[in-house]
Amino acid sequence: KAVSCQDTLAKTLYEKLFLWLVSRINDKIIHKEDDGSPKYVIGVLDIYGFEIFNQNGFEQFTINYCNEKLQQLFIELTLKSEQEEYNNEGIEWENVDYFNNKDICNLIENVKCRRPGEKSDLAFLDKLNTNLMNNNYYDSRVKTRTNKEMDMNMFKIKHFAGDVIYTVNGFIEKNNDLLYNDVSYMMNTSSNPFIREMFPQNMDNLKTPETISTQFKNSMNQLIKNLTSKTPHYIRCIKPNNNKEPGVFDDNLCLNQCKYLGLLENIKVRRAGYCYRKEFKKFIERFKLLSRDTWPHWRGDPEEGVEIIAREVGLTSDDFCLGKTKIFIKKPQMVKIKKNIK
Repeated sequence: KAVSCQDTLAKTLYEKLFLWLVSRINDKIIHKEDDGSPKYVIGVLDIYGFEIFNQNGFEQFTINYCNEKLQQLFIELTLKSEQEEYNNEGIEWENVDYFNNKDICNLIENVKCRRPGEKSDLAFLDKLNTNLMNNNYYDSRVKTRTNKEMDMNMFKIKHFAGDVIYTVNGFIEKNNDLLYNDVSYMMNTSSNPFIREMFPQNMDNLKTPETISTQFKNSMNQLIKNLTSKTPHYIRCIKPNNNKEPGVFDDNLCLNQCKYLGLLENIKVRRAGYCYRKEFKKFIERFKLLSRDTWPHWRGDPEEGVEIIAREVGLTSDDFCLGKTKIFIKKPQMVKIKKNIK
């Protein structure tokens, strides 16, 4: 226990110092308005990729959960919301089917499986088997006794990127890798003011510390909330081969990645859909100078004004579509409009 406490303290110090450093850098480089509010920024989120090893433990479980959540966000913001908007706006549209990993996220976040009453790895596995026996994305030796690829201390999650077999050894210990309150109090009495600042004492410190998985889940939910409020753009990285060899392109490996990342469905939606959409009134306000009929002020029906501008710049019925509240335009034609503005 002493060694475990020592290691936890070292990791906590590293984490707090790292977060302090990031916060300090952000505070120094951010450009703020006169009232102190931050201006618009472009942020880069670089995440670790999906992990499937010969031996997969608690670390891989949390990393793969992170990837599941971000894949779910990708689905919600690109495939699902895109098609829902067309349907809501009354745009003629043939839905593109795609795999939704929401059930996998729900499986991992199953409250009943967070921490068993008995604090042992096998008790945790028993809890999983009891609660997830009928889940299509979960498997174990207890659930499928004929499955010889797993031992009795293993379980399988059918992730969106592939099946992963996890070994429960060390799950509970790593999940409870928390700093004791008295150690935190000791750090607060340090002669170093910087150390004291990193370990403030308040009523929250007296509460039972959250498990690592709960902290990670809360952190992921906050990240998803943050990303949802922004306008994310995606860079998908494809591994050319599994051996990190230069000049080697594994066709099947790359195709499989394109499939499970939902890139094929996304391309279908993008090619069949519209890259630009804007509410009628905002579109008129932006492009009204392109037509004598709408400049300087358009007093008529917004939809009619939008159509006048579209026809003025030479758009055909194949180039754009009018929904209930928005105009939808395909990419090449949007470039033409912006050139006319210039």
